[in-house]
Amino acid sequence: MDDLEEAIKVTRMAVDITPSDHPDLTGRLNNLGNKLASRYRRTGKMDDLEEAIKVTQTAVEITPSDHPDLAIWLNNWGNKLASRYRRTGKMDDLEEASSSAAALDTYRRAWHCPNAPPFVRLRASRHALLLLQDREDFEAAYRISVDALDLLPRVHTRSLSRNDQQHVVSLFSGLATSACSLALQLGKPPSEALEVLEKGRALILGLLIDDRSDVSALRAVYPDLCTKYESLREEVNTPIKSNTDQRLRQIALERFSEAIEELEKCTEEIRRLPQFSRFQKALAIEEMQKCSAEGCIIVMRTALTE
Repeated sequence: MDDLEEAIKVTRMAVDITPSDHPDLTGRLNNLGNKLASRYRRTGKMDDLEEAIKVTQTAVEITPSDHPDLAIWLNNWGNKLASRYRRTGKMDDLEEASSSAAALDTYRRAWHCPNAPPFVRLRASRHALLLLQDREDFEAAYRISVDALDLLPRVHTRSLSRNDQQHVVSLFSGLATSACSLALQLGKPPSEALEVLEKGRALILGLLIDDRSDVSALRAVYPDLCTKYESLREEVNTPIKSNTDQRLRQIALERFSEAIEELEKCTEEIRRLPQFSRFQKALAIEEMQKCSAEGCIIVMRTALTE
């Protein structure tokens, strides 16, 4: 606990001496918020949580809307708002609803940050999905789960640390089953539910083995294009170093935005090629039906939402 107290003291000093227009201020505010939240988890004191929410909100408010780190700050802010929401069992219904709505809005903003690394956006979508289910907004929960599955192929596990790789798999292994359950609950066609389940299965398997058959097939026929695709995918998953010169960091930020746009265009180019129209997409229902030509295939799934 002494180390944490010292860390809070030093980080608070760093925030106090950082000029208001310095690019490192947002990161230092975010760090202070995280340390205050850590002390809250140990002591349960609401003052720490309220200050953590306040300083992280400040970090969000002074970060440019096109900055890749904005989604990270939003995620952290949402986590702290969600912590306050979990404490609202002792508060009135209006305050509880307000806390839930604030956390959900923050996660949604993080999810919709186009210049953020895919892993950060996906983590926000997962948090938003859980809150939407808690609020019984199943249609919105279904939409965000399907959109998140569409973004999952952009995650490049080799650019992540081992802990992050494990976190990706554990965090999103239940995403497809949630989407499948929500589809059935909303009365969607069974074929649609099966397609999202298959999409998730294929994508999670691809993350586990750091490859996918369609990428291998592309490499065999169009090696240069495949190299370009893999390079861009790794680039948009690599965090920008915060300890670099301000000018170099700005160049890196601009290049990051360009890489995201280039990845979109590269994926579209691949899908225009013969035999690659469903590149990084799951099997269509017609293709799955062909697999059952010699007998029935029974699909089992488990999920919390029914």
